[in-house]
Amino acid sequence: MRTRSATTRAILFVGAVALLPFASLTAADVITVPTDYSTIQKAINAASNGDEILVKQGDYLEHLDFLGKAITVQSGDPTDPDIVASTRIVGTSYLATVTCASGEGHATILSGFTITHEAGTIGVGMEIRGAAPTISYCVFTLNDNNGHGGGIYSWMDAQPSVNHCAFTHNDALDGGGLYHAGGGDITVRHSVFYNNNASSVGGGIYNKDGSPTITDCRFQANQTGLNGGGVYNTDGDLTLTDCEFLDNDAYRGGGVYAINSTLNLIGCEFSGNTASSSFGGGIMSFESELIFDDCTFAGDPDDTDFTIDSVAGKTWSHEAPPTTLTGACCFTDFCIVATEADCLAAGGTYMGDDTTCADITCPGPCLGDLNGDGLRDQSDLGLLLASYEVDGGGDLNDDCLTDQADLGLFLAVYEVPCP
Repeated sequence: MRTRSATTRAILFVGAVALLPFASLTAADVITVPTDYSTIQKAINAASNGDEILVKQGDYLEHLDFLGKAITVQSGDPTDPDIVASTRIVGTSYLATVTCASGEGHATILSGFTITHEAGTIGVGMEIRGAAPTISYCVFTLNDNNGHGGGIYSWMDAQPSVNHCAFTHNDALDGGGLYHAGGGDITVRHSVFYNNNASSVGGGIYNKDGSPTITDCRFQANQTGLNGGGVYNTDGDLTLTDCEFLDNDAYRGGGVYAINSTLNLIGCEFSGNTASSSFGGGIMSFESELIFDDCTFAGDPDDTDFTIDSVAGKTWSHEAPPTTLTGACCFTDFCIVATEADCLAAGGTYMGDDTTCADITCPGPCLGDLNGDGLRDQSDLGLLLASYEVDGGGDLNDDCLTDQADLGLFLAVYEVPCP
């Protein structure tokens, strides 16, 4: 029930009937749905900055727009999983179920809902465009989008804060759980990404150009058709702290795929992640700088204490103290920062102490040598044809496709010795 001041009650008692709705709305602090308004959107339309909209349990088949208002929309108890599961906002069309696109700030709060779409309906769970709302204790599930982002689509310098949320069984072209692009610093804390799928890249999270901070999150059983089963990061600085990556799968980078970026990992655990290409069960890095602190990698054949099974499908183990010198370490088609001993043990080319991947140019790969045996022969042709118009396994021109262009490039170097 909405609370009203004594002045408001007096107006309601002596005022004209035509003024009743206006008088009650201007003083409202708490609006209850469906008691005061039958839908959440009607309550948002009537609300003023600072108001709270309390939503009772039930299914609300509607598409919400916060309209730039600094208001709180929450379920009866956001910390009660049963109430969250039974207070659902259900999209019924291709539109985002929830939208923040009018400059909303952190004082715009959505808390304690299950956000989904009707079965058979295509659309993202929430679109955040150039806004910075706070999202907490929400479950984004069964959102199926044939574009960017299944659970959340965040873009145009958006800076949302996502806390204590779950992203499960969402599907998209890229960013099955969450898609973030176009700048802006997104924060994700204490959240779970489980069994999300991207047909292209970023099963759990996709990030481009932003600087996300992801803390105390679990990425489990997410998958993608190409790169980054758990997380895909390009052209941005990504910091992962105290996160778990378990049983994620991709063509490259089962846990994390990083390209043209800086990847900071602090206290993270990788276990049971797989890459069908054998490039990066845990992590695949391409022209990126990787910085590790107190991370563990398991599930590799040698089962060592600290392993990175993402270096060209090989095992890299070390316990380097902070003072150990590191430098750029080049492999066939990507670069990482490592100690000289670790780099050479993994089959890389060490480019010198205190160098970074941004400082040097790695020796070029042997174009067309798909199986890494130093030859471009019948075996490589077979691998390319097996991926032809199916996936990116034979991609030679970096367009994530295996097609006639790649076949032409391969035939031009067929049986030409690698440099």
